[in-house]
This record gives sequence, C-alpha cells and structure tokens, in this order.
Amino acid sequence: MHEISVMSQLIKAILEKLKDYDFTEVREVEISVGELAFLAEDQLKFAFEVLSENTVLNGAELNIKISKSTVSCESCGYEGPLNVEDDPKYHIAFPIFACPKCNSPVEVIKGRECEVTNVRLAIEEGGKEK
Repeated sequence: MHEISVMSQLIKAILEKLKDYDFTEVREVEISVGELAFLAEDQLKFAFEVLSENTVLNGAELNIKISKSTVSCESCGYEGPLNVEDDPKYHIAFPIFACPKCNSPVEVIKGRECEVTNVRLAIEEGGKEK
C-alpha cells in the first residue's frame, strides 16, 4: 500500500506551505492523481483521514480528481491516451506500457503524477469567518 507513503508526503508538503497563511480552518484539499500512478482512491482517503489526525487538516474534505494518461510512440507516431485497467502487472516498480496501435513501448507524457491542486481555507475577515 504505497498510498500511505504518498499521502504522508502530500500532507507534509501541505502543512509546510500552510505556514505561510493565516486561516481558521482547512476546509478542503484537492489532489490530482494520474491514472498510471495506480493509487486507489479509497486507500488515499483512508490514509488522509488517519494521517491528518492531530493536524490542522483534520476534518478537511479530500477531493481526488483522476487525470487521464497521455503517451507517445516513436514507432508509429501515436500520441494519446493509454487504455489501462487496474491489473496487478502494472503495480511493479517500472511497468512497461505498450502502444495501443502498434504494441511498441511508449513514453509516458502524462498520467503518473500525484499533486495537490487546491487547498480551500476559511479565513477570518473583520471578525467574521469567510
């Protein structure tokens, strides 16, 4: 379950960045996960819930957006999405993906990322929470 280590690093980065802001509450954290990262949404949410306890992120809603992949094939010139099912063979350290047109190895351009895209904070403005 590498979701725990990934979420641990994301939370660490968020908490470090939040030091720059004055806020009363973290309401929502949004992350983008590439479909080729093979991170399970339910496990990411569980890891967020457990790892955010006793931090300012406790109680914040975690929204996960899955981004589609883009690959490029030198052999036939294909550039586009890769049709991938959640197959155990893709959970190895360095899975090899094949072109959907000619079955040659492809270069992954997009789809392995896991990044924080937005954090929604409650701030106090003039004595009232906004």
